[in-house]
Order: sequence, then structure tokens, then C-alpha cells
Amino acid sequence: MTIQKTDTSVVDIVKELIVHHYSNGDGHDVTKTKILKQLFFAQSFSLYYFNYELFFEETEAWQYGPVVSTVYTNWESPSSLLNHTSIRNTDIFAKTIIEIIFEVTKSFKATELTDISHDIGSAWDHNYIEHDRKIISKTDIKEYFPVHTIITQALGAYFLEYKKYDLDSIDSSIKEMSFLC
Repeated sequence: MTIQKTDTSVVDIVKELIVHHYSNGDGHDVTKTKILKQLFFAQSFSLYYFNYELFFEETEAWQYGPVVSTVYTNWESPSSLLNHTSIRNTDIFAKTIIEIIFEVTKSFKATELTDISHDIGSAWDHNYIEHDRKIISKTDIKEYFPVHTIITQALGAYFLEYKKYDLDSIDSSIKEMSFLC
């Protein structure tokens, strides 16, 4: 099955994540590393459960985990990306995915998320080559998402506890969006 494409930029996704951090009193905990790992898990979740890319930029396998180079190179501080020119507003699907991943990962330290992204058998593990920055295909990101058992278990607990989101209703919103494009 072909992965559904988006025109949403990673910068728009980062802005949403940063806003979540600050609005939840976690602004002190916003680091480049934490955001990069949250982006990876958000993209993974979106691809695995909905076959829909959250942002169009590629993710690369760097020494310290999956990285979207656009975010890495433009990050001076959280506010530097908040002030970055936006392509468009983030749609409801992306906002929902970001909210879920934020809630599931907010209690993890950046170093813990890095360790999780390095799980044996993960997309990063399958693509990392020392001293190289190989692109991790979206197919690999999708295929190897279940390897991250800590994240998938936390997602399961989140859905059971809050029952806030129904995966079928999120999937329906994607189908509605695809008719608009």
C-alpha cells in the first residue's frame, strides 16, 4: 500500500510541539534532541497506524538517532523555530497526532527518547552507518515502529486510560482530507 503524502512541513509540526511544551508548563524541557525524537515517533505513529506521512521532509540516521536535518540546522532555540516562516496552518489530523505523541512522551527525558530510538531492530538500527547520514525511508519508519515497545505500550495505555481518541475516527479524518486535495 502506497504511503499517503502530505504538504505539511516539519517546521509546522515542530511549532505545534513547542506550543504543547510551553502550554503544559514544560517549556524548560524543550531541547532540540527531545523535539527531534518526538518528531520521529510522531512520524512513525502516523505512518504505522494511518499510512499517512505527518511531514514531507526526510529523516536521517545520525549517530545519536533519527534526525530531520531541517530542524537540526535551523534550531538556535525553541523561539527560533516559532518565528520561522510557516507554510500553512497544521491540520486537525496533524494536531491530533502531535497531541497524542506529546502526551505519551512528555515524561521521558531527551536521552531516554534517544535510547528508545536506538532499539535493536528499529528503523534507525537498520539504517545507521557510522560517519554517514543515510535517509531512513518512510517504509522503514512504518515497518519498524512496533520495535519501540516502550512507546507502543505507552500509546496503548494512553488510549485505554483516556479513550479520548478513536483510531477509526482519526483514520476517517484522513480520508476526508484526501478528498479535499
